[in-house]
Parts: sequence; C-alpha cells; structure tokens
Amino acid sequence: MKYIPWLLNLAYNALMNVRRALIQNHLLAQPVKCVKCQVFGCVKCDESQKCYECDQNLKLDQANNQCMIMDNVCSYLNNFYQGATNIQNCQKDCSPTFYQNMETQTCEETVNCTQIQESKRFSFDERVIEFQKINQNQYLVVGNGCTFALVDQNWDIINVQVLQNLEYYNFYYTSNGQETDRRSFIVGYYGGCSAGTVLKVVNFKTLEVEFEINNTNYEYTVQHVDQINQIVFLVSLYSGNIMLYDAINKNMNQQKIEFLKILFFYQIENQTSSIYLMQQH
Repeated sequence: MKYIPWLLNLAYNALMNVRRALIQNHLLAQPVKCVKCQVFGCVKCDESQKCYECDQNLKLDQANNQCMIMDNVCSYLNNFYQGATNIQNCQKDCSPTFYQNMETQTCEETVNCTQIQESKRFSFDERVIEFQKINQNQYLVVGNGCTFALVDQNWDIINVQVLQNLEYYNFYYTSNGQETDRRSFIVGYYGGCSAGTVLKVVNFKTLEVEFEINNTNYEYTVQHVDQINQIVFLVSLYSGNIMLYDAINKNMNQQKIEFLKILFFYQIENQTSSIYLMQQH
C-alpha cells in the first residue's frame, strides 16, 4: 500500500508530459481565456493587448499596434470614421463625446482616452480636442484655450505651452466647454493658434516659436489641416480671403474667395498632386 501514492504521482506526471507534448504539436488546444481588447477597433488580441484582427472597414497597423481606416472607406481624407460596422459613419467632425485620432482617421470615445499624468512642474486641465504622435516616444496634445502639452509614451507631461493666453478665450470661443470654431491646430510636429488676430506656431521638437504674425487684421478659424503637405487653411467671415500657412516653408499666403462661409472642405489625393474642393454655404 505504501507504493500507491508514489504510483499515482508517477502516473500524474506522465499524463502531464503527454498533455504538454500534444499542445506543442497542436493536437490539443490550450485553455481559452477571454481578453477584452483595449485597442480601438480590434476584435482579436492577446493578453498583452497585441492586436491580431481589426473590425470591418479597419486595417491592422502591426508596427504601431492600432487599427486604421481602410483606403477608400471614407470618400475624403478629412473625414473621420465613427463606428466599425457602418460605412455611412464617415463624417467631417466627431461627435462631442469622441475625439479625432488624426493618425488612424477615426473617432474614439473620450472616456477611453488615456489620462494625461500631471507632473510637479506642469498641469493640463483643459478639455482635449486632438492629439497626434510626433515621434516614436512623444505625443502632442491640444486642448481648449490654445493649450498644448507635449507628453511621453506614458502620458507624463514634458512641457506645456499656452500659445494665446487670452482672459476672454472661453467667453468668446467656447460653448458648454467645447470650442465652437477651431483656433488651434497640429500639423506635423508644429502646434499653432490663430486666436485674437494673432497667428503663432511653435516647433514642439525644439520648443521654439517658429512663426508669428501679431496682427492678421481679422479673426481666422482653422478650416482644414493638410497633414500630407503640412498646410493649414484658415478662413475669416469678414476678410473674403483664405489664408494658407505652409509649415514646411514657414510662410503665409492668401487666396481670394468669392464667398465668405465654407460649408464643406474636401481634400482628394492622386499620385502626383493634392486637390482641394470647397463648397460654399
């Protein structure tokens, strides 16, 4: 009788060895664990949140572990995709409870945003409007009041810049905590603000002012940002001009337009050029 426990233990170890061999040779499935994917648009991921399959109308960017909008899902480059099952969800702006992910061209729920960690030197308490990855380990975040935060991959604040510190900013430019017309923009690794008849652009790699005009004569709002050619289109209800800020060449040009209110602005890309279409109100 004294050999029975020893024999049982020997039999158990033998069974475990057989089981491991079957798993290694894919003859026996491993236990399945349910993992909730935190990557937006991902339908299959592992325990480390590495995505393997994206939802309909989205494609997998394995290098950055994110789901991006497929080519030709939305008709124009300035449209954002909200939702992962309905092709009709292409729209120019995201809903108030969503933010515009410029890199993936999708609308993501604000409640799912990673919270920016405040440091002893910097704080950021403005409502986030947009963020973009500007290099491998850093992101540029813009909030209300032309407030920009440079954060690292852990969302710790590196630097905060308020490009236009106007006391009346919220009174004139926001409604219920949301900006009614955009006065701030991110293009490449530059952040800019057009509030208060001033255009100011900061290089967030060097943290230096790259371009500044102290009197633009009129209030300009951000109509469209061409991230491919790094051109920002600014419009005014009163000037009859559309201003083009070229971030690459660091200059400003203006073009006369026959109408003051632009209802839709579209950007179409072909192999050799960019085409911009404007529809008047």
